[in-house]
Amino acid sequence: MIKEVSKGEVFDFAASIKEGRLHRLPTWLKVDRYLIRPLAAVLVRLVYPTAITPDHLTWMSFFMGLLAAGCFWGGTRGWFLLGGVLALISSTFDGADGMLARSKGLSSRRGAFLDLSLDRVVDWAIYLGVVVGTYRAGAPLWLLGMGLVALSLYLLQTTLYYLYLILRRGDMQSGDTGEVRGLIYFLVLVVGLTGRTDLLVWMMAVMPLVGVPLQIWRIVQYVPEEPAERS
Repeated sequence: MIKEVSKGEVFDFAASIKEGRLHRLPTWLKVDRYLIRPLAAVLVRLVYPTAITPDHLTWMSFFMGLLAAGCFWGGTRGWFLLGGVLALISSTFDGADGMLARSKGLSSRRGAFLDLSLDRVVDWAIYLGVVVGTYRAGAPLWLLGMGLVALSLYLLQTTLYYLYLILRRGDMQSGDTGEVRGLIYFLVLVVGLTGRTDLLVWMMAVMPLVGVPLQIWRIVQYVPEEPAERS
């Protein structure tokens, strides 16, 4: 149901920001708060008095992300640049959907999980595009292999992270990766501007080496001590 905006009602930026995240890194690197969110706020202000819903913005983020992934497959400096810009636009729409939902009182479980699911598809598509595009740009075959293994480990890390959330909170919640995702997509833009997508492939390879053991350790810390049936 679309909430009607009363005459004179304006978008409240402060009320649209979700606080209390689990991640510590963006506390010092506030790319999401001071770049992505202000850009998203401009978008939300434009659509606030219209019939556009948070789900519409979620789907726009999804399609922009897929376009970005396709651009990275191109394997040239120009395609990398366009892919980086589209990835940042996708991240902006991704931030705007939740901000619009919170400011208009339209937050819902369905919308949260739609956002969560489509974000993971976009992440996978863009990372795959970067890996393949880097290889097509002249990187050695071993770097392609390393990138594909890193992509598999990223999916494992993501699965373990949400298992950890289930153990800690009893449920998965959308938005917990928002700040980190904004930071990563800013880095995607940077490598797109410089053409050094190989650096992103290396970053993707190193992150799961830390992230996977960390998530396993977190899960072990929150496993209940009482006996439970094993599947």
